Amino acid sequence: MKSSYAGPLKEPLAPIRRPALSEDAAAVLRAELERLRSERAVKIGLLLDHYEIARSDPQWERNLLWALIDEHVPGLADPHRGDDGAPVGATLDWTVSRNLQLIADVARAKLDTDRSIKALCEELCQSGAYAGMKAASLQNRFNEARKMPFAELLEQAGLSLDRPDLWQQFAEAYSDTPEVENLNNSSKRKQQNNIR
Repeated sequence: MKSSYAGPLKEPLAPIRRPALSEDAAAVLRAELERLRSERAVKIGLLLDHYEIARSDPQWERNLLWALIDEHVPGLADPHRGDDGAPVGATLDWTVSRNLQLIADVARAKLDTDRSIKALCEELCQSGAYAGMKAASLQNRFNEARKMPFAELLEQAGLSLDRPDLWQQFAEAYSDTPEVENLNNSSKRKQQNNIR
């Protein structure tokens, strides 16, 4: 997970210049603080460009945080990314674990916002693990994931969308677990047979 920063993102900010005895210390410090603020703003813009996050995105801070976490914290890296770091996107194999991860991702995006699931899916499709997917498809997948027998069981046990961390833990716990896949699929078949 080496960063591939170049140019100004690789160079540290210049330290604050100390005023000379003959200078107005307060004015120099104000100017230096403004310089730092301006340089940081420029570098934040470059960082957004680096991670392909629109500067006009109202959720840029949250999206940047997750991009940095994905790149720099192996223990929290996005499980939807391949070994090369590229999003798995529309080619996802929709296992129980992957469906639970989608619920966790939507729940995380929904925290502290009253935006619709549709709007959240549109946002998730713009970058990251779901890049390249159509928002309507992702929303349908999310709705199907919520109706998945295993997810319904978790919701009946009291798990709600305000706990993306727990959805994430279940997604990780049931990754590559054929027994859960079989249980979920047999429950799904029973439901379909009852409808007929």
